[in-house]
Amino acid sequence: PAKNHLQAFYHVLNNNQNVTIHAGEGFGPESIHQALHRCGANRIGHGTRLEEDPELMNYVADHRIPLEVCLSSNLQSCVVEELARHPFRYYLRKGLRVTLNTDNTLFARTSPTRELRLAVDTFDLTLLETLEYNLTRQEYEVHKAMDGHTALEVARQTHPDLVVLDLMLPGVNGLDVCRQVRDRYPGAILMLTASQSEADHVAGLELGADDFVIKPIEPRVLLARIRSLLRRLDGGRTSPKRDERAGILNLGPLEVDIASR
Repeated sequence: PAKNHLQAFYHVLNNNQNVTIHAGEGFGPESIHQALHRCGANRIGHGTRLEEDPELMNYVADHRIPLEVCLSSNLQSCVVEELARHPFRYYLRKGLRVTLNTDNTLFARTSPTRELRLAVDTFDLTLLETLEYNLTRQEYEVHKAMDGHTALEVARQTHPDLVVLDLMLPGVNGLDVCRQVRDRYPGAILMLTASQSEADHVAGLELGADDFVIKPIEPRVLLARIRSLLRRLDGGRTSPKRDERAGILNLGPLEVDIASR
């Protein structure tokens, strides 16, 4: 049990290191409780049996404590009898921060890509769920909407840095959402579509979209396009600019006079 190694955990914490503790497998949710409240864990490895303790699960969700899950390892160690019974999707629906990991690659013989493919195939994850998973794992704050009306309301309330917009949204379609949002929204808009129509692409760009992506698209590629747009949007706010004539280096609100220092 983790509590038998308190001195080691205290030493790590006293040296300002984060702690991930594997718990919630064979020993059950009590091991998760020990890891969090007695050993100071910042993240929980696996946490497969956390669902057995709803109160503790709410605590993990409220405190945004990530669960590092390896589906292959949990299956091989017989924590779950089959992948379909794994609580991965249940945790996502409950709002827990779940990440996919490799565990011990010599034991599990897997990779991050294989784990993501297992999750998509086993739990029939949609593009929206997969994208949300990837973005939250990269520490982005995500707000989602399932139709055009909700998308407009979410954009008005949250003022996001970037909007990923599907062309075929129900209710109000993506082109109409783009037009209405762009009137008062300074951020970037990335449009998704399965349409090969050149007219749709041109219409989206003319209405204010910054980029157009054709589905299907690999999540990693989409994430890279999102990062690219955010860098472009950020522009001069974080990219140093040098005024050679004046000897000035500008970095957002910071200005450095190189000549005089």
